[in-house]
Amino acid sequence: MKARIPLEGGSIIARPILEQDFRLEIEGIDPGAFALVRSVEVDPIVIPAISSTTGEGSVAYGSFSPGPPEYGRITLRVTRTSAVDPLVDWWNTAISTGNLVQRNVTLKLVDSRSNNDEVRRWEFFDAVPVAYSPLGDGFDSSTTGQAIISMTLEFASVRITDSTGNDQQALMQLLDQQIAGISSGVIESISLTEFDEASEPTQTFTYEDAFITRYVFPVFDAGSPEPMIEEFQFKPTGFNQ
Repeated sequence: MKARIPLEGGSIIARPILEQDFRLEIEGIDPGAFALVRSVEVDPIVIPAISSTTGEGSVAYGSFSPGPPEYGRITLRVTRTSAVDPLVDWWNTAISTGNLVQRNVTLKLVDSRSNNDEVRRWEFFDAVPVAYSPLGDGFDSSTTGQAIISMTLEFASVRITDSTGNDQQALMQLLDQQIAGISSGVIESISLTEFDEASEPTQTFTYEDAFITRYVFPVFDAGSPEPMIEEFQFKPTGFNQ
């Protein structure tokens, strides 16, 4: 993992995800509609830090705790083929009738180095289309020049499942529990080691009693040769006044 600190009293971890391949699924739409998905971008999850103070004067002690998560939007870019018609119909129905049909959206990360086993999934619940462009990102040069459409969705909540069995899994479980309100999300202790290009450790940071305040999704880009990067921002729970 790569770490960058400090940032306004907190810390940021930026780390690559080596598995490049991803799958997009939308409830009620044939998976073939997304065979030529170009990219998926998701706005960061922001978890505000709520401050409180106990005691007075020299014995006053302040602390932070995580508040309700704030979600953004999902932007899809897909090559326009006849298979994409149901996706466009979803938007057209919303515009023509005002009926915002809610659908669950799933992003799956698969390990391209093995048998395409699923290692991570992000499930976005009750998504609805809020913007659509028939020429969202020009034309797809890898096909016969079809247009790349763009659609933006809003969603109510997200669930994250990780099966990597390593520190990624622990962090993702913590984030999932925190945004679901299952736990306070406080990390008793976490050690992060930064590695150089030769995979040699350069320095280690240890944080006590912190919680996640921001999660930046990786950009799912089918045409990028670069590893996907995700980021976590942490904030310590306590401070002296």
